[in-house]
Amino acid sequence: MKLSPYRLLIKKAAKARGVKFSNFDPFGKFQYLQKGKKKILIDSSRPMETSHLAYRISDKKELTNFILRRHKISVPDQIKCKEYKEAVSFLKKHKDIVVKPGDSSLGKGVTVHIRTIPQLKKAFTEAKKHSKAKVIVVEKFIYGDDYRVSVVDFKKVYALQRIPAFVDGDGKYTVEKLIDIKNAIKLTYKKDIKKDKTTKQVLRKQGMTLNSVPKEGQRVFLREIANVAVGGTSVDATDIMHPKVKETAIKIAKVLKLPVAGIDLMTKDIKKPGGAVIEVNSRPHIIMHHYPHVGKPRDPAGDIIDMIFKD
Repeated sequence: MKLSPYRLLIKKAAKARGVKFSNFDPFGKFQYLQKGKKKILIDSSRPMETSHLAYRISDKKELTNFILRRHKISVPDQIKCKEYKEAVSFLKKHKDIVVKPGDSSLGKGVTVHIRTIPQLKKAFTEAKKHSKAKVIVVEKFIYGDDYRVSVVDFKKVYALQRIPAFVDGDGKYTVEKLIDIKNAIKLTYKKDIKKDKTTKQVLRKQGMTLNSVPKEGQRVFLREIANVAVGGTSVDATDIMHPKVKETAIKIAKVLKLPVAGIDLMTKDIKKPGGAVIEVNSRPHIIMHHYPHVGKPRDPAGDIIDMIFKD
């Protein structure tokens, strides 16, 4: 049975620590970890220590936003809506917004920088396609850089900047050629940049096409969402993260009772306190921390195993 890369990380970390790793089911969805008499079930990076209630809360973006706000943690203004007219009122108030499914992950169905009614209508329809419950979350757009801050055992914290897919011009090659050159560089957990409809739309907003020749040093973005899964770049930022950012991340994990948490943070400078929490994941894709495209690799998988078998 072929395991996902995420589960293989856990398997490798378990083996290195003398922990037995075996499948719970014939589909490879859940696995057992066993050391001595202790045997627990794990779902990728989500251990049994994560309660069902904690999972349900973090899975609902609007509920997470509400709880964090009550604990005086900075979050964007946000509403949950089923009716399009509610989203229209929100846009008129905030001018620049984000629309996303209330129950999806990996950036599916998410549209950012919505400023007009036609953009909103299109984004609302797209978000509904990716929502099983047909519930849409609309929130104020927060300016800044996109970071994933992951917490393990309420004390280990790692930070990673996610930069939307881009190419840097050299004054000679077209955008299409620059994409080919960048895609030829192979790294672990580095995905190719696509030359699809979305890429062409993002280029059009910058007054460019795949045949345009960017100036030397000109950065051309090919996606608006900072998603490594569609060609984004990951840069480790653990060592430059401000202590207050780390402190807040641990507080969030404790508030939501998540022994493993992936926090999406927008901030203008991670070396300073501040920023806004966009959402929190109870089963974060820790593989990004193990294989950053730039910077030092981290070992959250190992820290998860150590947490489970620390007694």
